[in-house]
Amino acid sequence: MHTLADMEDLLACNRRSVQFWTDAGALIPTADTRHMGRGVHRLFDSAEVVVGLIVRAAAQIQLPIGRLVSIATVVRREWLQDPEHKAILNSGIAGTAQVFMVIESGNRLVLLKNPPVDEAVEATFQEMVHANSIDDSWKGLIHLTPWLRRAKSTLT
Repeated sequence: MHTLADMEDLLACNRRSVQFWTDAGALIPTADTRHMGRGVHRLFDSAEVVVGLIVRAAAQIQLPIGRLVSIATVVRREWLQDPEHKAILNSGIAGTAQVFMVIESGNRLVLLKNPPVDEAVEATFQEMVHANSIDDSWKGLIHLTPWLRRAKSTLT
């Protein structure tokens, strides 16, 4: 289990950011410390550390808190439940692969492992060039490996 101070160090951010993300629902403490009120120290499991690292990486591009909460929800509900996605994240944690996240409109996330440059371009820019919708006029590409390497252990 990781304390708020641990999360501060692992996520390379200040305590207020971790508290804000927790209050907003982007980070979820363990069930026994979630709604206990003042004086109870929140604890986070190792899977939530990975969620936090991905949220922290996405926060660098100035995404609003609602978008960060949506990203965390997708990571928790889809990526951490799928063995293939977990294996990709674990390869980033171990540093054996370069892992990227593509953020698309509609809260769609794409996880790429060691993508050739043309695949990364296709996953981000090429589709935007052909789209007619203003909803598809923005995408983000984030290199996750440097963040995932900060995790203390792989996902089980």
